[in-house]
Amino acid sequence: MSLYFVIINQANRYWSKQQEWVDHDESVKWVRYEHHDDALNALVEMSVKDPGLRARVKQIDPT
Repeated sequence: MSLYFVIINQANRYWSKQQEWVDHDESVKWVRYEHHDDALNALVEMSVKDPGLRARVKQIDPT
C-alpha cells in the first residue's frame, strides 16, 4: 500500500468524507488523497470558504 494524504485542522481533527471534522479514532471516515496536490487544492478551497481555518496536509503511511 502506498502513502496517502489527509487534511488535519488546528484542533487535530481530520476532514471526513461527510465534509465535517472528525477525531483520530474515526479514521475510516477520513478523506484520503493519493496525491499531495489534490489534498492541497482541497485545502485551498476550504480556506477560501473559511478564512479563519488553520489546517494542513499531513502524509500518512498506512502500515
